[in-house]
Amino acid sequence: MRHRLVGKTRRNGVIAGLLVLVAAVIGALLVQNSAGASGTSTRQVQWDLAGLGYLPWSGIDGANGPQTKGAVRSFQSDRCLAAGMDDYLTKPLTLDRLRQAVAHWAMDHTDEPAVDRSIVEEMFGGNEKAVARVLARFREAGARMVAEIDATRDNPERLKELSHKLKGAARAAGATVLGDLAARLEKSGRGVDVDAVRTEWHRVVAELNPG
Repeated sequence: MRHRLVGKTRRNGVIAGLLVLVAAVIGALLVQNSAGASGTSTRQVQWDLAGLGYLPWSGIDGANGPQTKGAVRSFQSDRCLAAGMDDYLTKPLTLDRLRQAVAHWAMDHTDEPAVDRSIVEEMFGGNEKAVARVLARFREAGARMVAEIDATRDNPERLKELSHKLKGAARAAGATVLGDLAARLEKSGRGVDVDAVRTEWHRVVAELNPG
């Protein structure tokens, strides 16, 4: 009973924190794309993002397109989660995104492991080397897929295609919650559902990292 109460209290606290974050400025770097913003300021941000590995050097063009916006979101996400936040919301904020974030944290899966290794162990008869090799490959492939999903959140058809691949890979690797979120994204094809996938991916990586 105490475990249930602690879990419920934690989720309520996270939801309350998300509501507060609606009025906050999240992240240390924002692309200036409002009316009157100059191409020079955007280009400087692109240089910074490229230097940090969030944007390819070929993406430095002074235009605040989907690739640059995706790189900024990735930067913000990594900085917020590294600081200990459970989730993050970035501008522009909409009621749809807020509802999605609250619904995600209201789901009763926060106490579940991000990766159920027994699923992979059963596939390979408990062969630890094989299990480690499969999970390492999933970590690399998953990182690429999640990054590509984040960069194409404005393309519903591409989102559905990529999330279908992530769904299969995640479930095969025992990342069932990630697989379920990818399935939801595959069904909706909505960019607002990408954030939950990225957040859960960080949980997966944290469990797969050695040590």
